[in-house]
Amino acid sequence: MKNRSYHEPDGQTLHPPGASHAPAGTALQDACKGILTMARLGRELRNATNALEKTVHAASGTDDLTLLHWAVLAHLACESSSKQLDVKSTTGIAPAHLTRLLDELTDRRLVRRHRSPSDRRQIVLALTQAGRESARRLLTSLGERIDQTQLDAMNCLGLSLEQFVDRMASNDKPWQAPRM
Repeated sequence: MKNRSYHEPDGQTLHPPGASHAPAGTALQDACKGILTMARLGRELRNATNALEKTVHAASGTDDLTLLHWAVLAHLACESSSKQLDVKSTTGIAPAHLTRLLDELTDRRLVRRHRSPSDRRQIVLALTQAGRESARRLLTSLGERIDQTQLDAMNCLGLSLEQFVDRMASNDKPWQAPRM
């Protein structure tokens, strides 16, 4: 495939990354490499998410609940009951999205909600019998499908991604396009 140059309105010529006309290490080349790296990372994150979803669907025997539905069910399986705020804190699911997930799980009769007797503002969640059975089946099946090495790799990747997000969020200067 032939390398193409692009002409800007001011007459300046831009060369694609790797073209012999562009000096190595220019801001433009660095920006191009950055975009390509971001696109590759995005693709790999989507692939990883799809692989995790497939694993959970296979383990649960159903594909009508998302990984986030199962995260809520797993949290509630570990607790006899839990405040909605605690589910939010543990799972990291945004409040509006969590409310929608809980509506769906309640409609499926997997979760029940009630107000806390001590503080009527708080919503307490618990699994129904069907929810407990579904969570138990999923967790048992996952325990048979995923070994400690895979769990360690997922934890390591998760921590690395959290650090990456923190670093990107703490970047004081917004990214600026290179001058051309």
